[in-house]
Amino acid sequence: MQVLRWFLAHSGIDEGQAQAVVENAAGGRFGSWITPDVLVADTVSSRFTGGAGRIR
Repeated sequence: MQVLRWFLAHSGIDEGQAQAVVENAAGGRFGSWITPDVLVADTVSSRFTGGAGRIR
């Protein structure tokens, strides 16, 4: 989640908006540092790009 926030910050997205996008996309979906299963990764990536796409 931190890396996604850094990516959005680097792209000029407001910190508050970045936090909201990342929380909506990934919040609570990753239980550890292991690779998530394909369904979780697909869901999070779709939600992240959808949320990031609405900014600006």
